[in-house]
Amino acid sequence: MSSTLEAIGMKCIVNRSQLVSLISVAQRIVPAKAILPILSNVLIEAGDGMITLSATDLNVSLQASMPAQVEIAGAITLPARRFFQLIRELSTPMIEITVEGNIAQIRAGSSHFKVNGIDKGEFPPIPSQMTGLTVDVKSDDLREMLIRTSFAAAREEVGKPACVSVLMKIEKKVATFVATDGKRLARFQKSIEIDQDITAVVPLKAVQEMIDLLSFDETATLSFLDGKILLKVGPVCLIAKLIGLPYPDYARAFVDQNELTMINIHKEEWVALLRQIALFTSETSHSARFTFKDGVMRLRAQSPEYGEGEVEMAVDVAKELDIAFNPHYVMEALKHCKGDVVRLGICHPYMPGLILDPASVGVDFVVMPMRLKEDD
Repeated sequence: MSSTLEAIGMKCIVNRSQLVSLISVAQRIVPAKAILPILSNVLIEAGDGMITLSATDLNVSLQASMPAQVEIAGAITLPARRFFQLIRELSTPMIEITVEGNIAQIRAGSSHFKVNGIDKGEFPPIPSQMTGLTVDVKSDDLREMLIRTSFAAAREEVGKPACVSVLMKIEKKVATFVATDGKRLARFQKSIEIDQDITAVVPLKAVQEMIDLLSFDETATLSFLDGKILLKVGPVCLIAKLIGLPYPDYARAFVDQNELTMINIHKEEWVALLRQIALFTSETSHSARFTFKDGVMRLRAQSPEYGEGEVEMAVDVAKELDIAFNPHYVMEALKHCKGDVVRLGICHPYMPGLILDPASVGVDFVVMPMRLKEDD
């Protein structure tokens, strides 16, 4: 009997539904195409009445803990997605996990499974604590600022590294979050009771995980140290490497508001017209002409593939101007506006347009102009 116990590297009993919740969070970090086999695995550690799951892609890492009945402390790494699929399909309220060598035996009622794993020694180390600058924040506030800016960030396959991110900056008790892909920009500014100044360029993957995690609890803790950011929310800790490149000079995208003609536009009516006209934009340019004349905003788009469309709505503007925007970018900005009426600021066919949400002070969106047809 004693020799059998000595051969067991870990043994614990856990609540299945809680484990499913933890694995579902951890396995999202696992890369679809791992550069190392160990990165496809999740590290499972049991000890001191807790079980902790860890996952990493070397740039973004996550740890999540839950109570467990630990009979023998130990650790193993298991294929993250296969392990998640198995635990999710089980029906018993409690499951037993026993590790012998690099094999995990999982018992659920009368069901018994053996899952091949990899020794924990091959798993990259993950810092669970950082002693640098630490601030407490309201989860809802941080989540809103990330959601209403990150949509404008570039995606990895098309963007430069510094644009595949969100700028998080705190200066003189004002938090400024910015995201841009070079064609549109979102900025959110908010007063905050934090005396320290912070500048961090956070990769988009980390931002997307933060948004999901911030619904776990009412409060969160952010820590910054040695090129990393740590977010702790409830039982989950996310650690990400910051992008070590300067963020683009986003201030250049903003036109002096004294030079802009500001137009009040009913949001939902505008969105409906944008959806219609976007159906006729080209797959390559996505450009639509916005014509302002005689108190009317007329939208027109045409493409060899789909034909042409023209829609219009009444607006209170005397200025006459033709300008081209990507209607999809305008719609995405409007999606993140809360008010029934938004304000569009324009001044020249070659100058950026500004979208303001009067219902949200400190939130503004910039859309870069596109080439008008007569310029081709």
